[in-house]
Amino acid sequence: MMTKEELENNFKNFQRYYLRKKLEKEYFENELKNLKNTYEESEINQLRMEKILELFHSISTFSREQSKIQIENIVTSCLKMIFEEDIDFKIELTEQRGRMNADFLVSDWIYDKKYYYKPELSRGGGVVDIISIALRIAFLLKYAHEKKGPIILDEPAKHLSEEYIFNLSEFLKQISKEFNRQIILVTHNQHLSSIGNYTYRIEKHNGKSIVANFNQLDSTLD
Repeated sequence: MMTKEELENNFKNFQRYYLRKKLEKEYFENELKNLKNTYEESEINQLRMEKILELFHSISTFSREQSKIQIENIVTSCLKMIFEEDIDFKIELTEQRGRMNADFLVSDWIYDKKYYYKPELSRGGGVVDIISIALRIAFLLKYAHEKKGPIILDEPAKHLSEEYIFNLSEFLKQISKEFNRQIILVTHNQHLSSIGNYTYRIEKHNGKSIVANFNQLDSTLD
């Protein structure tokens, strides 16, 4: 049988044990509460992040669509001006494995119905040449404040029929004047070579390129 002193010691030990466990319980309850708060905040932040990503995606999609429409309109105007036909240019965007792909299409009329094809398949190299030039002009229009310097075109009308060369010449002169940009043009076409203020004829002799002659012409293209 325990003595009074032993009972008192056991009681004190139990009190200390109880207080320690109570403190541990309060500590773990507080930790659990903090974890719940952290989890709830994390869920809220996750929802916010998802909303922000949705917003960014919608802005990106809108900006991409607006840029696409602007480029389509510019290239279409260029094609109609040079070929004097009802030709439309369209960009089809598709997303594959997180990357955007673009296909260029031009319209063609068949039995009073408009169809779209890849230009190299339906219209030939001349249309491809003009689309290439028009795309450069479209990017110039969009980023004119960022990109400085001349426009350099290497054989821009290599596949273009002679009947459209004059229209292309007028188009290039108009672009040069409107955007105050010098155009450096490399060409074998006689008419295109005659529209510049300055014309250089380059000939090759013994493996060296030599400026054979230089003409200063009366024109409006800088």
